[in-house]
Amino acid sequence: MKARRRSIAIFLSSAVLAAAACGGGGDQPDVAVPAADRGAPVLDALQLLPDVEPLHRQVLFGDPGRLREVYGDAAELNDALAGLWPPDALAGAVRPVWGRSYGFRLASVDSYVAAGFHPETAAVLVGRFKPAEVRAALRSSGYRRRGRLFVRGKDGSVDSDSRVGRLALSSLDRVAVRRQRIVAASSTALARATLSPDPSLAADPDLSTAARAIGPVTAAVIFPAELLRPATGVLVVPVAEEAPKVVAVGIDDRGASDRVFKAALVYGSAEEAERVSEGLAKAFGEAEVPTRTDERFSDLFEELEADVVAGRAVLLQGRIADFELAGIWRALLETGDLAVLVPAR
Repeated sequence: MKARRRSIAIFLSSAVLAAAACGGGGDQPDVAVPAADRGAPVLDALQLLPDVEPLHRQVLFGDPGRLREVYGDAAELNDALAGLWPPDALAGAVRPVWGRSYGFRLASVDSYVAAGFHPETAAVLVGRFKPAEVRAALRSSGYRRRGRLFVRGKDGSVDSDSRVGRLALSSLDRVAVRRQRIVAASSTALARATLSPDPSLAADPDLSTAARAIGPVTAAVIFPAELLRPATGVLVVPVAEEAPKVVAVGIDDRGASDRVFKAALVYGSAEEAERVSEGLAKAFGEAEVPTRTDERFSDLFEELEADVVAGRAVLLQGRIADFELAGIWRALLETGDLAVLVPAR
């Protein structure tokens, strides 16, 4: 279905820039959110999502608040924001009608984490919201109050006929809002589980290892390694013989001339990670970019290095070349070019 195709495009071909949605419960106290840890912000974010199977298939993280701190009101901010990879729950947030439909704008979102593919998705937006305005907007957009949630449509349904359905690709059909946090999901069960995530996705050893390994980032995605596949008909020569279990890819955007590409590969053992790390940076840098004629990865990323981190993960990182945009990490996933990091199947 359409929303699912847009999500899975991360590994196949095309993506959508986004921004989020919401709704609510009564005037209860704000739910505390973990203090951001610049050492492992994705690990903090995993604690906001429940440990349920559908959410293990893709995790998206973004930190627009940190980008605003780095760039302020400079013209470069828009380019930096294009380096985020927001989920379906934020798919239409940059459109003018978003604020009227949901009662807040992207500028209110400081960070987000989302997981799963439609029809089973959940997202948490952390920021500064005005619950009364969000609830009023949701009511005028056809939502109904059900306990702590505002709901529309059936669980996992796809609504392409209404404005609110198209804006968030039906991923905001269940919404709860507080002053500092908005929870959105495609089903009532997922929304309720996300309101009380115990245990959380941070309990998954592979996901938590990937989150620790990738370290400080302004945007990242974590997914099972088997989803990292080349585009159909494109020849890819792998640079590693060991198959990772989980892959995390992202960017640490510290300023227009200090953007770092990161790829964390999680293996089954420290021994596997050690074997892969030896020579990986050199082999990756020398490898041809499958969908770019006469370009190597060393043309895109400078000062490449690979190290074993978090026990059984290899962190490959390098500074993004000045002429490349912040969204280069997304582009390489969309085209399947990063499939050089996993053995052919």
